[in-house]
Amino acid sequence: MAWKTAHGRIYEHLRDTTNEGQVSTITRLAFAQIEAFAPLSGLIDDSPPKPVVPDAADVMLLKEEATKQLATAADYIKTCGYHRRDEELAELQAVLRGERKFADLLPRV
Repeated sequence: MAWKTAHGRIYEHLRDTTNEGQVSTITRLAFAQIEAFAPLSGLIDDSPPKPVVPDAADVMLLKEEATKQLATAADYIKTCGYHRRDEELAELQAVLRGERKFADLLPRV
């Protein structure tokens, strides 16, 4: 339970302080939580427990947050003409629609 609390604090901190790529970072964190995606979990001794898929209510809240963030990203792209992240936006929108799994996406920096 302490790990879940700590994870929540990290999520909130990143949400509040990330500037470059904020929208995609927050959305990626939400999708990682929804899928309990933690590819490095268990690779070292004393790793935190493997993540579990959140309950339906938490998944709904995470998807709502991802929806808002993706709408903001789409608006930025449309308003500013910044199309460098079009492909990433399309990938994340496909995850939100259930057409792709977050774990299958390539890592982005």
